[in-house]
Amino acid sequence: MDRYVTGAVIKRLRESKKMTQEDLAEKLFVTAKAVSKWETGAAEPSTSNLLALAKPFKGLHLLCKLLGIPWNRLLHLSV
Repeated sequence: MDRYVTGAVIKRLRESKKMTQEDLAEKLFVTAKAVSKWETGAAEPSTSNLLALAKPFKGLHLLCKLLGIPWNRLLHLSV
């Protein structure tokens, strides 16, 4: 996964739901700083956080499609 592409997708999805970084962080039980780092490409979300990201955005398949990875690949990524 490309960190910058992943971050851009997370930001686009978050903004499409009219959520702040704080809103998303609260739903994922992480800090707003973590969300900021994902969106800027400074860090990548863990596999468990990627799976959790699918919930506010209505499904793992959509998130994976936007990230450009097969959904079942997430199941094989290390946590």
